[in-house]
Amino acid sequence: RAHSRIAAPHAARGVYAIYSISSNGCVKRVAVQEGLGQTMSTDPTITLSSGHAMPRVGLGTSKLVEKQIADGIEAGARHLDCARMYGNEAAVGRAVRASKVPRADFFLTSKLFMTELRRDAVGEAVADTLRDLQTDYLDLLLIHWPLKYKPGTLFARDGAQDFAETWAAMEALVKDGKVRSIGVSNFDAAQLEALMETAKIPPAVNQVEAHPRFPNSALVAWC
Repeated sequence: RAHSRIAAPHAARGVYAIYSISSNGCVKRVAVQEGLGQTMSTDPTITLSSGHAMPRVGLGTSKLVEKQIADGIEAGARHLDCARMYGNEAAVGRAVRASKVPRADFFLTSKLFMTELRRDAVGEAVADTLRDLQTDYLDLLLIHWPLKYKPGTLFARDGAQDFAETWAAMEALVKDGKVRSIGVSNFDAAQLEALMETAKIPPAVNQVEAHPRFPNSALVAWC
């Protein structure tokens, strides 16, 4: 059967999982690898700067339907990497609920869309995500891209591309117990430095592309 491979990369030492999608749409974990191919027997966690443990291996849910997400959970996936942009968080929530796996065994990540980065929009976006995922907290919330667009527009820049107010709103969600750890995605070193000038809680994660064909070594070393 023809298969395509999904790599779920994480910046921490290049650990990733390979999942196979068969021609009938089923998801199955093929291997867990570190570096250039060393297979590990277990899925280790890494302790974030927030003090919370995050599984290094995750299943990216982009473009997956509910059956595929359920298959991933059955194959052992517990770190589900979601995003508002993917448009399928309700399907993730249903698959998680149907699995009967305790919520505490999952690590649920979501990401804010580029039009949801105004301070007053962050809380509403997260409330929608919590409802869709059928949970009362997120393990990790990320800014998906270092781009801020005007609500209701396609690619219209929303003023200065500064994320201090977005970050303050995310910090408030941590204080309220709705989010356990906060971070960013696709930020470069200069953008991280600018964010950390005003941050009270440092980013726990910078989710970036990193794999054997593109190790992104300079940014990973900076982080």
